[in-house]
Amino acid sequence: MNYCWKYEKGNWSPTKDPAGEVGDEGFGEALQRNGYNTNPYLDLREHDWGASIGVYKKDNDTSPLYIIVTLPNDDCMTVLVDDMDDLMQWLKEYLPVIHFANTSVVQSQMLELLEKAFRAWHEHDSADICPRCDPMGYQAREERRLQKRRELTKKGDPGHA
Repeated sequence: MNYCWKYEKGNWSPTKDPAGEVGDEGFGEALQRNGYNTNPYLDLREHDWGASIGVYKKDNDTSPLYIIVTLPNDDCMTVLVDDMDDLMQWLKEYLPVIHFANTSVVQSQMLELLEKAFRAWHEHDSADICPRCDPMGYQAREERRLQKRRELTKKGDPGHA
């Protein structure tokens, strides 16, 4: 038996998943078998990947709304809310978490792309200092290295002279 969470007036409790056991039929078929529309009543996704929230409901408005939260790693969490008040409160509290998860994925992808571009343009890693890209930084690093060699030489370490 699958369980999900019931969110009511800010309180959480475990409950039976209204989609029941999904099995081989797939999630959409399980939703439909249990009377829920397969098209989301509310579809909150920023991209075709990453975290998303889908809210499903039955044709009659008396059933709880069924929320599916999918995280960037494809983990899912299901939540039931009884009415629009609880849905709005839940969204107010948890939508920023979903947005943060997507922002984190986007930032990681942008950083990876920028690092690749830097390596292509400069022929070295972005963390490395070279005289062409950062002459002042390169000079400061060389001066620190020279100072360190002098200190080691004064201490009598001939291997670093």
